[in-house]
Amino acid sequence: MTNVSTAHQPIRMIDPHVFDQTVERLCSEFDGRFLRVWVAQVVRRCVDDLAGNPPGAMPELGERLARQRLLGAGPVWSDSTGPS
Repeated sequence: MTNVSTAHQPIRMIDPHVFDQTVERLCSEFDGRFLRVWVAQVVRRCVDDLAGNPPGAMPELGERLARQRLLGAGPVWSDSTGPS
């Protein structure tokens, strides 16, 4: 019997240090266009969506997918004033 509480929870296959580096790279790449917490959430969802892929490929695949999703997101400014 499958435990319902864990049946839909993907196994994250990315080292926390690599995750943080990915978030920092994307934040730098988008030059403050997105809040760091939002970028981290996008990366986390991408890694979850890619669960089942080879663990060694997860950092690159996760970063690529997150970049594409951020590019498609449009402007979300990091403060209430918008761009300066």
